[in-house]
Amino acid sequence: METNQTNQTNVIKHVNSIILGAGVSGLTTGLYLQKSKIANDFIIMEESSRVGGRVFTDLFDGNLVENGPNALILRKKEFVTILEDLAIKDQLVYPPTESKKRYICKNGKLILVSPKELLLKNELTDFKAKIKLLIGGYTSLSKVQDFDKNKQNDKQSVFDFFAKRFGNKFAENLITPLISGIYAGDARKVIMKSAFPKFYKFGMRSNSFLLGIIKSLLEERSEKNNTAVTATTKLKGNLASFGDGLKVLTERIYQSVKEQTLLNTSVISVYYDVNNKRWIVTTKNGDRFSCQNLITTIPSVTFAQLISNGGNENKWLSELTNKLKDINYSSVTVLHLLYNKADIKNPSRGFGFLNTHERTLDNNNNNNSRAFALGTLFASHMFPERTKLDQELFTVFLGGDLYPHIKNFSDEKLLNDIHSEISKTMLINCKSKLPNNHLIVRWDLAIPQYDLKHLNFKNWLENNSNESDKHNLYWSTNYINGVSVPDCMINAKSVAEKIIRKYI
Repeated sequence: METNQTNQTNVIKHVNSIILGAGVSGLTTGLYLQKSKIANDFIIMEESSRVGGRVFTDLFDGNLVENGPNALILRKKEFVTILEDLAIKDQLVYPPTESKKRYICKNGKLILVSPKELLLKNELTDFKAKIKLLIGGYTSLSKVQDFDKNKQNDKQSVFDFFAKRFGNKFAENLITPLISGIYAGDARKVIMKSAFPKFYKFGMRSNSFLLGIIKSLLEERSEKNNTAVTATTKLKGNLASFGDGLKVLTERIYQSVKEQTLLNTSVISVYYDVNNKRWIVTTKNGDRFSCQNLITTIPSVTFAQLISNGGNENKWLSELTNKLKDINYSSVTVLHLLYNKADIKNPSRGFGFLNTHERTLDNNNNNNSRAFALGTLFASHMFPERTKLDQELFTVFLGGDLYPHIKNFSDEKLLNDIHSEISKTMLINCKSKLPNNHLIVRWDLAIPQYDLKHLNFKNWLENNSNESDKHNLYWSTNYINGVSVPDCMINAKSVAEKIIRKYI
């Protein structure tokens, strides 16, 4: 492969900015660059034939399903403002009130997560946790002071953070399932400061975790009241989607940037031309593009490979490549299961349930011989109009950092293991011994893990922010400021605004 790419004579197009990837981050970055009118000379490059990335609404046996994120969390005004900018906020649809119920599945039994369960019963919490909950997660002053002084606590895992305040049983039965549901990760590896920076801050503010939350929320509300970020109309809930699924969001943005988006365009290398201070982006078919600003939205290991392929001799880029390769990703498998409603005897319904992860060892004394679910959504209960009236749809998530071996299982084994597991939990009497139908979607490099390696990368990147600025390299990615769709879109808008300020 050619490594000396400083010769720009065969570059087919020069633009101000190139965005790698047409997922929700890339599309949103492009949207706000275009809106600016002064920074709207850009191209979005996407290797696949569709936009949206992990946002993937699909039709399955006449039912609408989400193969990636299933709904939008509307708690952040910055995200609601983006929906208003797109003029689609009025198209939001909300789950029924009863879908707010969340369950923990422990030893095949669904346990409703509620104050009554946490304070009066013993399946999820012990006496220590109940007392700690009642007093707001109080920690002695000396421990708080030690925590502030000891910078090693910046590296504290989510599990340890909550176990310290509420006990191990609380962390095992509630926090471990939560992290497997959000990050498909291991709570003992995911770093509190990275994954939940606000909650981490709460724990630093006061002896009482609850009091720290209250103080921080009051300050946050005061700050927001003094900013221009406003949502003009009241929402009907904190969780929503669209009638035709989350694809409504990505397709709406795509229509605004369609002319600047190149689908089926596989990038094979990126090279930084030090002399001209421009990036050279080469595609699989040999086309070369030149840009001043390079915005990456793709997985870190993929971007690292593109830099390596470019033959960059730049010392900082070489170091960056190694740092990017260090970031861990979990693989996730999504399994949609369709059953007859009449065959399901367990009446428990709501949003869904997360599994605890104390597993009975098999005869070979390991857990690698079968598939285990991380969690299950009551998909047809959340949005009833998406499923046929006589059928019920369960969306199951598998694999992640807890069960990485699952990605090597065949579709048949996944189906048999999970059907057996969910049949016991939901009391399904299925005559055919299998669901009516199923759909399996596998995501490699699904979710970056906000673990110690990620924290080290982010600290290194912050310490070298001047180098990113010097190279006009921008990070509109889910391994910077959160993995949710709203977080990615808020970050993408911020990246676009940073670029726009260069041209003002």
